[in-house]
Amino acid sequence: MRLLNGMAEGTDLCAALERPPNWILEAVLPLPVKEWRTHLRQKAAGDREASVAAFDTVLAAENVIVTVLARGKDGGPDYSGLGAALVANADLLVAAWNGEAGKPGGTAEVVSAALGKGCPVLRIPAEGTVIGAPERILVI
Repeated sequence: MRLLNGMAEGTDLCAALERPPNWILEAVLPLPVKEWRTHLRQKAAGDREASVAAFDTVLAAENVIVTVLARGKDGGPDYSGLGAALVANADLLVAAWNGEAGKPGGTAEVVSAALGKGCPVLRIPAEGTVIGAPERILVI
């Protein structure tokens, strides 16, 4: 098995940490490793130091491949490009998502692109404190 992962704080890093050890993790980064670590330290929404520690732990594990994407036009992270890269290489998209529209390159855009490609999508509702069982999204 192969887990493609954008390595964002929260669910992405949790999934990367908890993946079975025999799964290959392909960490797809919108910035080089050192810069993504700095980004997590400065801009993560939650516990920034925990995000950085999780990121470093994941990258030090076995069966990890790191792919660094080109920067956005403004020189920063290209989140739309990251989402497109994940969708282009996914056989199944698992999205922890509140169902709301978001920023360019955000979960809504990625889910829409996956569905447009015919890729099955499993949604883990992100609202509330208890995450329910994944459900299959047929349409948005």
